[in-house]
Amino acid sequence: MDITDGVGGAQPGEVSAVRAEVQRLIEEGELQTTIAKEAGISPSAFNAGLRARYAAHNGEIERKLARYVESRRGREATVALIPDVGYFETPTSKKIMLALGYAQQTGEMAEVYGAPGMGKTETARRYAATHPNAWLATMAPDAASIGRCLEAICDAIGISTNDAAGARRKAVAVQNHVQRSKGLIIVDEAQHLQDAALEEIRSIHDATRIGIVLMGSHVLHGRFTAKKRIVNTAQLTSRIGIQIKVLMPQADDIAALLDAWGVKGETERRMLIELAKLPGALRNLDRTLKMASLVGNGKINVAALKEARRLLEGAE
Repeated sequence: MDITDGVGGAQPGEVSAVRAEVQRLIEEGELQTTIAKEAGISPSAFNAGLRARYAAHNGEIERKLARYVESRRGREATVALIPDVGYFETPTSKKIMLALGYAQQTGEMAEVYGAPGMGKTETARRYAATHPNAWLATMAPDAASIGRCLEAICDAIGISTNDAAGARRKAVAVQNHVQRSKGLIIVDEAQHLQDAALEEIRSIHDATRIGIVLMGSHVLHGRFTAKKRIVNTAQLTSRIGIQIKVLMPQADDIAALLDAWGVKGETERRMLIELAKLPGALRNLDRTLKMASLVGNGKINVAALKEARRLLEGAE
């Protein structure tokens, strides 16, 4: 039955097919606020629409809910074609996990740096999700200053600070929260930070002896090794106990990803191994496999891989 059958067609006392579907989603645990936001309906109008006895009284709300349900079904159909491989271990992720665990257990600082698409962030997320008092704070270009950097850390460790609070108050709030926690703060995309922000992170480490990992691109590491910058970062560099460099995926990294996706064909595996040599590495592979799974209707073969690359590269 078309989901719009109930729009304006329900009889007095009946519940339309659309609202019945929405009610089912709510009963299965979907938040009403989430549905209302995705449907483009205010919370009050959404609640009123669900309470209405039949669709004719709420035509516009019913139409928005119908579009939401149709869109959701489309998403579910798409997701069904893409397997959820979840987190999988690779030799590179093991090295990163080692650095994270070292920093947390010893209360020291560490650096993880390298090329994009190597799984640094995914590994950090996994570590933070599976270890107590491990927090992942991701820096954006607009978080370069001390204040914005500390804001991101506060958000990550779960403390609220007044937006108008100065950097000193935020730093003290962070120190008080993590003191004696035996925890770990992972600062991802740290290459965006100004020297002053990096120094503030060092001061948090010095004050609390909490483990801290700076994670980012080769640009981050260059900040500690370039002759013109060594003086500016000498104190910070001396605190870093272990450095992990991940520049290119190892053969076993690629094999682990292909195994997780269930790619068995020799030709398909060779194609993907070559793709892993390009910028983006494992991230490129994952993106290509998702697209190939879609265009191949759940099957990953040579034709699907070629079409996936054509679409992803914007080829005519």
